Amino acid sequence: MADLVQRVAAAGGGSPEDTDRAWIARQLDAAVKARMTVVVTVALADGTTSELSMEPTGVGGGRVRGRDRKSDIERTLPLSSIVAVATPAP
Repeated sequence: MADLVQRVAAAGGGSPEDTDRAWIARQLDAAVKARMTVVVTVALADGTTSELSMEPTGVGGGRVRGRDRKSDIERTLPLSSIVAVATPAP
């Protein structure tokens, strides 16, 4: 039985970080399909975070593309830099 548990754990579902990235990608993909505006929290190189209100238009290749509502420009962000996705407050 212990051998079975070890094999399942070794073949497992990856790291928690991989699971978080997959969840973020699914949230963004759902927002694309619904043409919904979301608030994306992005981790910056200096260790701080920034929030962007955007309407995602596509997710693929490890990136999300969408219109930044505040600046009214199109942005492409790496999924690895996105730490959270939320719906905007009403």
